[in-house]
Amino acid sequence: MRKLVLLFCILLTAGTLALNAQDTGKPALPKVEVYYFHATMRCPTCLAVEEQTRKALDDSFSDDLKSGVIQLKVLNLEDKENKALTEKFEIGWSSLILYVPENGKSVNLTEDAFANARSHPEEFRAELEKKIRELL
Repeated sequence: MRKLVLLFCILLTAGTLALNAQDTGKPALPKVEVYYFHATMRCPTCLAVEEQTRKALDDSFSDDLKSGVIQLKVLNLEDKENKALTEKFEIGWSSLILYVPENGKSVNLTEDAFANARSHPEEFRAELEKKIRELL
């Protein structure tokens, strides 16, 4: 009986260690969070920024999106539940922000996004992709 209990304890410990050692495939934190803040009333350029951001991420980072390495968060900056984030990034209007939770670094791409998302979408997507790769 003692041998059976000892064997059970060994197997239980080995199983627990094996489960703890497994890689879940998901990072504890995303490496890059892409925040797009918009107002309730949205102009064509505002809509283009979101559309081109999604397109760039889907085309170039689809695996990273699926695994959670990159997260896209489209948020209405007028909603009360987003107030802490708008204060954190010190924004009061539509903005595109790249944020690295691990070190707190952020990159504001708002100017480039609004200058190019409608008139030069390929240029905007290329710049967005470049900045994300620099942060990964």
